[in-house]
Amino acid sequence: MHRDLLVYGLLAASILVVYRGAFVVYFLNEDFSWLWRCRLVPPTTVWTLLTRDVMGGLYSWRPLVQLSFGLNEATWGVHPFGYRLEVLAWQAVAAGALYAIATRLSDRLRGGLAALLFAVHPVQVESVSWTCARGGPLATALLLGALLAYLAWRHDQDRRGVQLWMVLVPFALALATLESSVTFVGVVLATDVLLPGPAMRIGHRLQVYVGLIAVVVGFLGLRHVSSPAATTMNMIGLDEHWPANAGQMLAFALQKLQAIFAMLFTVDGQPEWVAAALAAATAVAAALGWWRGRRLGLWGLIWIIVAGAPFTLLLLGPAPRQLHLATVGFGLLLADLVVTMAEIAARRSRHLGAVCVAALMVLWLGQMVRKIDDATALLVERGRLTAALLDDLQRLVPQPRPGSELVFEGLGDLRVEGHVFVYGLEDAVRVIYDDGSLRTSFGARGAPRTAAYRLLYDGGHLALLGGARS
Repeated sequence: MHRDLLVYGLLAASILVVYRGAFVVYFLNEDFSWLWRCRLVPPTTVWTLLTRDVMGGLYSWRPLVQLSFGLNEATWGVHPFGYRLEVLAWQAVAAGALYAIATRLSDRLRGGLAALLFAVHPVQVESVSWTCARGGPLATALLLGALLAYLAWRHDQDRRGVQLWMVLVPFALALATLESSVTFVGVVLATDVLLPGPAMRIGHRLQVYVGLIAVVVGFLGLRHVSSPAATTMNMIGLDEHWPANAGQMLAFALQKLQAIFAMLFTVDGQPEWVAAALAAATAVAAALGWWRGRRLGLWGLIWIIVAGAPFTLLLLGPAPRQLHLATVGFGLLLADLVVTMAEIAARRSRHLGAVCVAALMVLWLGQMVRKIDDATALLVERGRLTAALLDDLQRLVPQPRPGSELVFEGLGDLRVEGHVFVYGLEDAVRVIYDDGSLRTSFGARGAPRTAAYRLLYDGGHLALLGGARS
């Protein structure tokens, strides 16, 4: 127990150190829409955030993310520190749960390495630094908790120590955080097929799957009642605007899977054959390991495919924030392969094998940390530009008249190249002035506009061109 507590502490410390730059990232784009619409001000209450889509169907219904924003805004306002601290805490909980799962199924070395590879992977940067992408760490922590409970329930022959609701409740909460959590059903199925365990009566096995399906159906029913967000296929290749035959769809899905493996192996940007070769090599190694009784690696590989399934047909993506759950599978897969390599090398020279494998992992982790720093630096810069723009706005227009319009000119390059306020400027204005009656729009530089306030962005700063001064 003391050894496990030490590992949990080291994982949490590693997360805080590696993602320290996240505390410097300001709110970005849609963050302000979530901040404005999820505020706990009358008539919005905690019950409102849990039962109604206050985002108005702009995104999928995520009541727990709405509640997270509401509670954080009530506590921290528009200071990012508390938001980042909460999401890093969820990341630490997820890493600890993964360590507990992998250790239960294998050994502490594989468990610790899997948890570390998951915890400090570069694709996590968006999830821990971009406030509206926080659903990934929350949902993953809940799903790993549900999986840990399921493993305990599967081994409890009397079904007394762990009840099935301890699996179903976290799963339901994860669905209320991210709809892609539905892939957990596939993860449970892969667990039953690939991982050995005590024999279960058919009735007990049916309880699990009937319960999981009931949770999914119940959530979809609540979603239909509570949210205007549409569930359509218009983002994938199954609609009338992008006809494709089965062969084309298969090729498209394989291309997306290759992109997922490229990001997980941190070789995105390299020639496509590099990711394809790594994916093929790890698949063969995982299959051989399964053949010889080591099943953790193949389970991790299947986990990647199952968790990435909702995004393999997306015309846009996959994006790093969509791969949070898939990174769990990557940690399991790579940890099993690396430790197996060390065990094979140790048969010839125990010390040499350990040193070689340790050096390989140090180099790999060093590359991941470098990529984390680079990705965080980009978000820090976007946040700096956002904060500077809003600071200039408040300086030039301390208090706009209620109901007035603010026209921004010259923001084209900032939006296209800097990805600053591609969305969310109107809600950002409402947040900083606490006034829902304000309206914003974009205008071409020099174009005549009739508005209360006309502002020009030039040389990195805003200037007030005309309109009524407050």
